[in-house]
Amino acid sequence: MRPNVSQLSICHRMTDSVAEIQTVTKRTAGCGLDPARLVAARKKLDAMGMGIKEWCEQNGHLADYPLVRAILTGSKRCTRGRSHDIAVKLGLKDGEVVNG
Repeated sequence: MRPNVSQLSICHRMTDSVAEIQTVTKRTAGCGLDPARLVAARKKLDAMGMGIKEWCEQNGHLADYPLVRAILTGSKRCTRGRSHDIAVKLGLKDGEVVNG
């Protein structure tokens, strides 16, 4: 039995997601964040049609744009302070927002 076009499309998207998570896993080793959550956060911003700068403006972190970008690329550990708060707001880690 041959798979239909929609089944192939779903398999292709799943394969792309797995490959993307594997790439993020290699790049973010040691940052302490779940690679699947990083990919999901970036896809959520894309789905909302929002860039990092717009997210920063809406969430009161305009001055923290470089920090937010570093967090979304997985190069920041996000263990305390503003980086922790931003990671929680983005859904990258569980916890409480302490400073706004």
